[in-house]
Amino acid sequence: MTWDLQWDPGDNLDLNEVYAVSSSTVWVAADFGIFWTTDGGETWENSGDHGLSGDLAFMGISAVSADEAWASHAARYGGISHTSDGGNNWTTIEKLCDECEDLPGLWTISFATQPINLDDLITSLIEDVEQLVVKDGFLNKGQGNALIVKLEKALDRLVDDRLKAAFNALNAFSSQVDAFVRGGVLPIESGQELSEQVNYIIEHLYSPLYGQGSRSLILPMREGTTDGGTIPTKRKVGRSIIWRSHGL
Repeated sequence: MTWDLQWDPGDNLDLNEVYAVSSSTVWVAADFGIFWTTDGGETWENSGDHGLSGDLAFMGISAVSADEAWASHAARYGGISHTSDGGNNWTTIEKLCDECEDLPGLWTISFATQPINLDDLITSLIEDVEQLVVKDGFLNKGQGNALIVKLEKALDRLVDDRLKAAFNALNAFSSQVDAFVRGGVLPIESGQELSEQVNYIIEHLYSPLYGQGSRSLILPMREGTTDGGTIPTKRKVGRSIIWRSHGL
């Protein structure tokens, strides 16, 4: 196996992410710009030569062809830059809606073909709690209702787009599960399964905003872009965006 050096950016330029669409088309996110080749590395283009500022610290990039790519940046403020004509022109958004705050620095941007529907996940979790009451008998009706009420509250708040209230209700559910396990009401295995499910939902809600330790975020389908990015999500994000329902 051999490697060929196709391009040396020099000592003062970090290459942060490489995205190969094919053996001939490759996009690169770098500290001071976006670079791309459509001839297998024989020649390279620089976004700085096409009107896109070179001081934005581009951290992530994803592309679907030699014409269309999205890049995230993290210097001074966050943003998403997009080209649909092979890098000749770029548009950049720094807010996801007119009323939204400026984006934080974004590290990665990726595509996903399977949407995550948080409503369905919470509904499924309610069914699992009901099984613990009706089928398994680990919880009595009152204990089961104490958990279900919290999940239903989270679901209602999510439908209303009241994310902080939904987070609080999910966190209360998690605390109640922990209390049942510590009190010997729930077997450790059953409690762990419930905890893993609710933590997964919380992580994909907006954990970077409330100190949950995650530095990436998958946007639920309800808040993703379905038209390639012209209709932005209203949801605040952390260090990563994953477009949902892109149709790839």
